[in-house]
Amino acid sequence: INFFGREKTRKSAAAACAASCFLEGGTNESLYFKAEFDGRKLVHFDTEQSEYAHHKLCSQMLWQVSCQPNTHPINFYSYNIMPYTKLDRLNFVRFAIDRLDNIGCVFIDGIVDLCRNYNDLEESSDLVTFLMNIAAQRKFLLIDVLHNARSTGSARGHLGSELLNKANCNINVTKEEGASYSTLKVQSIRGAFEPK
Repeated sequence: INFFGREKTRKSAAAACAASCFLEGGTNESLYFKAEFDGRKLVHFDTEQSEYAHHKLCSQMLWQVSCQPNTHPINFYSYNIMPYTKLDRLNFVRFAIDRLDNIGCVFIDGIVDLCRNYNDLEESSDLVTFLMNIAAQRKFLLIDVLHNARSTGSARGHLGSELLNKANCNINVTKEEGASYSTLKVQSIRGAFEPK
């Protein structure tokens, strides 16, 4: 599932709602998202936020599914990898996924920060192929967040195009000028009805 949107549209918050459905001990529902995961793990990689913002998002994920804020679900693994180079971030994602078993969902907040050049067709294709292959092999859901390009308003670069073409579901998040809410619109979905 790809979450796209311009800056400050709350796309990370929307994606976090979807991912939070995988938290053990929660309601398994948030917004209109729901997960049946049989205790499988949720692995979260934050590539762009400070430690404070990372902690705040994780706390919001707990709140979204009515988990106690002072507890830590046993199936939740979250990593702030923002301080590292793009190559180190990608290597850590690979390392963490290889070391954990029984993964149900991987949530990458800021997928563009795993790619040195999101406008390089070959590099973008390699990254998306790697993530698709490992998700298929390990049988987990991949949720990612990508900013839209400022100039065109569409998914950013070749990476965005690859993600749009390969995903099972693309969700665009918008926030109207002066509005206190965001709107999620399913741009495309494979093999299922279009939700309202």
